[in-house]
Amino acid sequence: MLFTAPGGQLPAHIAALDSEVRALLAPLLPALVLALAFDQPLARQAILNLYEPGTGITPHVDLPGRYADGIVGCSLAGGCVMTFLREDGGERHDVYLPPRTVYILSGEARWQWAHGIGYRDTDVVEVDGRAVTLPRSLRVSVTFRWMQEGAGVLA
Repeated sequence: MLFTAPGGQLPAHIAALDSEVRALLAPLLPALVLALAFDQPLARQAILNLYEPGTGITPHVDLPGRYADGIVGCSLAGGCVMTFLREDGGERHDVYLPPRTVYILSGEARWQWAHGIGYRDTDVVEVDGRAVTLPRSLRVSVTFRWMQEGAGVLA
């Protein structure tokens, strides 16, 4: 897990990935969403996780008291199904993240939906109207988050 001070720099290899993701998304996103995800004057945090087949992460909302709006996730190498659960328990959506997927959690998706990845070796996805079982392979996740003002101070 890496942190920067407000206006500080991430390590060059992480900053290069962040810059590349921003450049790829720039023509696809509204200016306000792009700014929310990449141009805030807050401290930056990046975390890199390696997921072996069979591993996952329990559904959660990224620490609401610590991280600001505009979370960017990059799912590299293997694909997986990410489950989104409305915090009030009303809805569930399973979304397949193929290799090289980038997603942004902002607004309602950031604050009112938990996201997680089931602990299993395969995922079932719909392809051309049919259910297909896909074996999981090694997956790398890089998540970029903004620290809320004052959230990085330990008392």
